[in-house]
This record gives sequence, structure tokens and C-alpha cells, in this order.
Amino acid sequence: MKKIISLFVLTFILTGCFDKEVKDPNLVIKSETSSYELKLEHAVTPVQLMTGLQSRTKLAKQHGMLFDIRPARNIKMWMKDTLIPLDMIFVGIDNKVVKIVENTIPNSEDTISSDAVVKAVIEVNSGEAKKFEIKVGDIVDSKFLKNRSCNKAKACDKCSKDKKCDKCKDKAECGCKKKSEEAANQNTDEK
Repeated sequence: MKKIISLFVLTFILTGCFDKEVKDPNLVIKSETSSYELKLEHAVTPVQLMTGLQSRTKLAKQHGMLFDIRPARNIKMWMKDTLIPLDMIFVGIDNKVVKIVENTIPNSEDTISSDAVVKAVIEVNSGEAKKFEIKVGDIVDSKFLKNRSCNKAKACDKCSKDKKCDKCKDKAECGCKKKSEEAANQNTDEK
């Protein structure tokens, strides 16, 4: 009986040591040989983009944040007020990884440049890029990035959908501005 209990306890402990699948992943990084599933928060508003993962004391495995850069451009990041080391994965306009910066230094005010035009930056726990063998050229698949109508469009502060850009006049706006104008006109008509 002791052997059975010992075997059960050992099995329980060992299964807890192995990585488990992420529940409801919303982003996958695919290489030629494997894929890395993540559950990410989506930073798109100016406040979300500015604060990111600041003041967090821990981050679950295979979790992190996707910074949605609109319009796509060359950007600089920093770790000011970020308490945990992170890996930064820069995503180009073709949804491919263009740069990886591993083991960033908490609270550092040194800038980290994308060195290329990017439409997103993914931040995950330090060491995960190496552990999951993420490389430049890997493909990033996410509903967040698929919803982008163009890489020049800016995001609406209210709904995060694309606003019309100057070069894509045929693209529809998100509708928030139109709804606000309609509400204002309705209030004026009632007076």
C-alpha cells in the first residue's frame, strides 16, 4: 500500500513539474519544427501602451502582453517601473519575428529599439524565448493581428478597431466617431 501511495505522490509531483498547455491561447508563434502558444493581454490604448507590464511582481508561464503598434513603425521600448525581467519579441508587418531581446533588465531606462518597422511587440517571462526556441523569421499568428485592416491605420481609443488611414480611403472607420456625431446631432435636434 505504501508503494502505491508513494508512486501516486511521485506521479503527482512529476506531472506538476512539466509545462502544461495554456488554456485559451490567443497567440501562437510557429517555427518550422514547433509552436509556442501564449495567452496575452492586448495593449492598444495610449494608457495601456505606456504602462504595459509595469508594477507586476510576477507573470504566469506562457502569459504576457502584446503591444499593438499603430501605425506600424520603428519603435523604442524601455523597462522603467517594470519589476520583472522579460523577453521582448518584435513582430514585423508580415507577422514574422524580426528581433528578439532576451532577459531585459528590470527598472532600466535604457531604450530597446525594434531596428525595423514593427506592428507589435510581445513581452513574456525572461527565458521563454530561448526555452521555446523562438527565432527571427518565426511566424506570429493571432486574432489581434488578423483584425488589422492596414499597417498604417491608427487604433480607435474607444474600441481598438482600426481608424481609416490617409492612404486607405476605401477602408471603413471603426464607427465610434460616427456614433458620437449622431448622438450629438440627436441631442441638438431635441432642443
